[in-house]
Amino acid sequence: MTNKRLIEFMKSELAARSDADYSVKMAAYMKGHFVFAGVRGPQKQEVLKLLKAECQNWTIDQLVAVARDGWLDEWREVQQLCIDLLKWRRLRLTAQHLPHLEYMITHKSWWDSVDMIASNLIGTVLSHSKDLQYSTCERWIASENMWLRRSAIIHQLKYKEDTDHELLFALVESQKGSTEFFINKACGWALRQYAKTAPVHVATFVSEHPDLSPLTIREARKSL
Repeated sequence: MTNKRLIEFMKSELAARSDADYSVKMAAYMKGHFVFAGVRGPQKQEVLKLLKAECQNWTIDQLVAVARDGWLDEWREVQQLCIDLLKWRRLRLTAQHLPHLEYMITHKSWWDSVDMIASNLIGTVLSHSKDLQYSTCERWIASENMWLRRSAIIHQLKYKEDTDHELLFALVESQKGSTEFFINKACGWALRQYAKTAPVHVATFVSEHPDLSPLTIREARKSL
């Protein structure tokens, strides 16, 4: 099955499970940024199961290519399922796939796609190389693209005890003075998540940086 045929198959299965009222509801929930087929979570998982069966022997390069094609589709569920397919095989992702993931972050950007890509896919790729992690975060945190900055901040959400706290704290501190909700929320979220593993580290950092945004501090303290 080709990429085009797989996406056609995906869309036909989504269409068979679509709910017009739910489509309108989801479009409103996403502030009108996207068009939805209107497929609820459990039904979308049914489609994902069918896709995994079709792609059982596909390489990660093939799945990345499908995701790039899927990013051109109008239905938001197509992008969500493409992320799910990459998440399924995320341990096979390497540094060579980073430009494709960056494309997915910077196109059709919203929190639902960016957060899944950053915490699952980017986090996996950057965990393989400290040099790559630092160089990528240095470039992204200086970007004018808010979603790349957010991705740099939250990419360690699932690292737990492997979190590089010096990097995390430096990224958060670099955003002091930001008035962007999604950035300040990301800083607080990343600190809150790390606080579940190292509460003293986070408590100390927050107490020593009272000039962080109130939103960041409030979010960070939820796990303390």
